[in-house]
Amino acid sequence: MSKELRVVERWRTAELESAQAERGALERAARQRESARDLVQAKLVDAQSFVRERLAGGDPLSPEALRQFVAFASLQQAELDAAQAAVEASRASCEAAHGIVVGRFEALSVVQRLSRRRAVEASRELERAAQARLDEQALSRLARGNTNEE
Repeated sequence: MSKELRVVERWRTAELESAQAERGALERAARQRESARDLVQAKLVDAQSFVRERLAGGDPLSPEALRQFVAFASLQQAELDAAQAAVEASRASCEAAHGIVVGRFEALSVVQRLSRRRAVEASRELERAAQARLDEQALSRLARGNTNEE
């Protein structure tokens, strides 16, 4: 393999590894955002369950307690919506990073295929040169043999 191809292959490999690392970091961030969203959602569900249980149990709730619950639920819903938007943005970033990884993998594959093709061509050229030398030696021997017989 030529020096230039080795350099290009190392460069493409480094690019691929960098893209994979970036994608991994984005995936971890997406999972953290999903966990945060799930926590907010669980808090909202717990609060709703608490109010339902109180109402189903016949415990009266004051209008002020209901207003506070509605305000809390509204705040939690806004937080949940923001968390869901963050998750969706993270997933979109992950998809874009995946596309970059695939592109860089393909670029590296092109260089590797070219390297293999060049190695096969070099091997064939060496075989041709060796065969040409053998043919030349055979012709020289044949020529010497014809000259000695005369």
